[in-house]
Amino acid sequence: MVIAASPTTCCALLRTRCSSSPGRSLAEGANRRGAGLKRQRFVESRGECAEAAAAADLLKVLQLDKSSDSGELKHLAGRVSAMLTRLIARLE
Repeated sequence: MVIAASPTTCCALLRTRCSSSPGRSLAEGANRRGAGLKRQRFVESRGECAEAAAAADLLKVLQLDKSSDSGELKHLAGRVSAMLTRLIARLE
């Protein structure tokens, strides 16, 4: 069965999935005991932040996102990425 979704629904789903992924990876890292395992998950989470920002850019460039959320999403992804960079440095 194929379910057709509107572009607006697809954009909302993409935005939600991309913006929630760094938080899940961050929580997974915080739950690890060893510094190496924590660091690995934080590095992955920082990569997820970059993917979220790239998805926001893509939606904007393709003019699929009519809301102004993409700028805020990029700003927050940058802040979380900076926080993760400091956490990663502490675990080296």
